[in-house]
Amino acid sequence: MGQVSVAGESPVKFSRWIFALSLASVASAFGSGGVANITPSATFFSLPTEPTTETATPIETPTLTSSPLPTLALIPTVTFTPKPIVMADLPVIVTGNTTQVMKLATLNPEAEQLAWSPDSQTLALATSDGILLVDLSEPTKARHLKYVGEYGSDVNTVAFSPDGHGLASGNADATVQLWNLDSGEVVWTSPGIGSEVTHVIFSADGTQIISSLREAIVPWDVGNQQRAPIFFRGHTDWVLDVEFSPDGKTLASASDDGTVRLWDAKTGKALWVLKNNSLGVWDVAFSPDGQTLAAGSRDNLARLRDPKSGQLLRTLDTGSATIRSVAFSPDGQLLALGTWEGPIQLWAPGSGQRLSTLNGHTSGVTSLAFSPKGQVLASASYDGLVILWGIEP
Repeated sequence: MGQVSVAGESPVKFSRWIFALSLASVASAFGSGGVANITPSATFFSLPTEPTTETATPIETPTLTSSPLPTLALIPTVTFTPKPIVMADLPVIVTGNTTQVMKLATLNPEAEQLAWSPDSQTLALATSDGILLVDLSEPTKARHLKYVGEYGSDVNTVAFSPDGHGLASGNADATVQLWNLDSGEVVWTSPGIGSEVTHVIFSADGTQIISSLREAIVPWDVGNQQRAPIFFRGHTDWVLDVEFSPDGKTLASASDDGTVRLWDAKTGKALWVLKNNSLGVWDVAFSPDGQTLAAGSRDNLARLRDPKSGQLLRTLDTGSATIRSVAFSPDGQLLALGTWEGPIQLWAPGSGQRLSTLNGHTSGVTSLAFSPKGQVLASASYDGLVILWGIEP
């Protein structure tokens, strides 16, 4: 394995594999199979009887629109190296030499966000031309899910359901959609909710989809799609990220208003609100044990807090690099910080030590995600590349 380090850092061994998607004429085929088991029996949220500005505010029941089936389209060019990706055998990159990379493809348009399937075998990529599903064992057979809405097929965010059979997408046309991945069909489209959707996540039991947008967080009941949504209000600018705590009881949100908020996931009550800075907070992430909440900001700092009290535990200073995305490894031993400038910094959250800097992107890192099994860090960037980094403990 190669390793990259900077002065004063302890090296972390890694390897890197880049694949891209440069659009040109490979037909995609939808998989077949039974209907996904994504309809839960549990009830979503209990609505508060007298909501305030800090609790969920009910709105009138909207009229649900019908959902046309997705268009089966050609993936506008995919030139993959004709070999499967083997997670345990990623190519070794010479230390400090960022030119020796295996380029599988280049994605145009770039991926706004990526997400791993629960089995660590598939990457979903949200783009302005729909969703790409890349099976890492057969990358040449990527599937293209394309829904034509009011603003074309612009998808900002994606998330797999816990059973891997469903996919939620948040779109530029202010809708949230639920896809059946066995059939490749849209099974539900939300009513428009006022502004484009910036982030979506599933609850651990698959009964809830949470979406974020301008100044609000909107939960949806997967099992009762006719139920009117409720808005969690309090932010005064775009809500850029929202995440569940590992126990599913709370939500954390990051906003361009410079605050981080923690919410009761059932009632929508704000548990605490902290002013991070005046420049805005891009991303938040809970540690796997739920004891730490990391928030990455435009002021080049990642703040680690106790989610129960909001107390500041540690501040990580990236230097001159603006933080765009954050992600904990599944074992909680690594915290990855993606920057606007392109490099990815790896930190030990327990000690506050910067371990390594991964150089490969040349523009802002829009999304970071460790595979559920923990061996691989995936990154997407405005430079059009999606990179897989093999991390050794």
